[in-house]
Amino acid sequence: IRRMALRGQARYRRGLPGPVPLTDDELTSIGTPTLLLVGEKSPIHRSRQVLQRATAAMPDLTGALIPDAGHSLPVDQAEEVARRLRAFLGQPSPR
Repeated sequence: IRRMALRGQARYRRGLPGPVPLTDDELTSIGTPTLLLVGEKSPIHRSRQVLQRATAAMPDLTGALIPDAGHSLPVDQAEEVARRLRAFLGQPSPR
């Protein structure tokens, strides 16, 4: 099973193109209230830089760096993510 998985990872080619980052102009044009939660320990992003760039460019952004979280925020810090989502969406806490 391990050999099959390694072969699949080594030889698999995605059919879709990879994500393309938005330009600063594109970020600035987003007028919708946006919540951006970034894991402090994300292996995929430079978290502080991502948050700083988005905060500077997006006029209606609520952003936060989530401590002790990687890229899978809802798994790493489920309670904190849920709390911030409720606050952003204006919903009362279930407690």
